[in-house]
Formats: sequence, C-alpha cells, structure tokens
Amino acid sequence: MKVQLVTNPAGDANFRMAAERLLDDGAMNPAQLQRMLRSQYPSATVFGGIQEAGSERWYVYREGRWIDSSPAADMTAG
Repeated sequence: MKVQLVTNPAGDANFRMAAERLLDDGAMNPAQLQRMLRSQYPSATVFGGIQEAGSERWYVYREGRWIDSSPAADMTAG
C-alpha cells in the first residue's frame, strides 16, 4: 500500500524530507517511523490515518501535536 505523509509544520521542508527519507528507507508502520524520527526530532509523533484506493495517509507532527504554521500565526506570535 502506498503511504502519503502529511507533515506539520507544513513549512518545515527539512522535517518533511527526513520523514520521507525514513519511509523510503523501510519504515513499515507509523510506530516505526515515529521511533526512527525521534533520533533527530525527539517530540515527533506519527499517526496512521485514512486508507482509501490503495493508499494510506500518515500524519507526522514534529512537535508531537498540530501547530499553526501559517504566516498569520507567525506574525501574531511573540
């Protein structure tokens, strides 16, 4: 089954690429991907998600939870 990763924060290209690389290197399920990611991102959390039409979506959170990464959120923070 093909796996599609949905990463958060969406704007962190390095995190997305790390998760995709580990998936390509053989992560077989969300728990295994999470263990592998935590060597570099200690709070990373991965959840399995929707399965449809031969693919599955996994949700990958760098901070262990969803964070607002929109430009508007950046402007109001701090």
